[in-house]
Amino acid sequence: MGKLATNVIVLFTMLIGYVVSFLIFVSKSEDFIEKYRYENQPIVTLPHVYSFSDHTESSYIKGKGWLFAESWGSWTDGQNSTLRFKFSKESAGKLLKFEFHIMYSFYEDDNGTADLIVNGAFFESWSGNNIYPRVRTIELQLGPEESEVEISLSIGETRKHFYRELGFGIGSIKVSEVIKNGNI
Repeated sequence: MGKLATNVIVLFTMLIGYVVSFLIFVSKSEDFIEKYRYENQPIVTLPHVYSFSDHTESSYIKGKGWLFAESWGSWTDGQNSTLRFKFSKESAGKLLKFEFHIMYSFYEDDNGTADLIVNGAFFESWSGNNIYPRVRTIELQLGPEESEVEISLSIGETRKHFYRELGFGIGSIKVSEVIKNGNI
């Protein structure tokens, strides 16, 4: 075998190694970036509105399954989209209200559905309708030692739109403490 053939084989082998390394990096980098964002996530101050049209602010609470911020908000991408919130230790035991301002659902008949999973347990189901924008409100009682909340939207059916799998478009989420009988 000639020197040229040997060099081509060596270069081809190196190229395959680089491609495999790149694919491994890409597959793990999303997990690394998500973990970094979550570890450096600021504590939620109550009340607080997270604008999904502000890439910097909403990127801290968005886990997997979200597209980039647009001028109106962000689309879910795929069948599972996760949000993570960190609260101060003083928030443990408090009753919190989450107001989801839904701008769109990507369904021709507006009958999209999503199951809301809170801290790994089923909470409730949402279904689409043609009234936009709309607000979906949930109340969550933090446990006595609890200072973190993970909310996942498990979307029944998404619609492909170019490279994206769209479900719901969220404009913002307002997080506040529920006040009962004039007391906090």
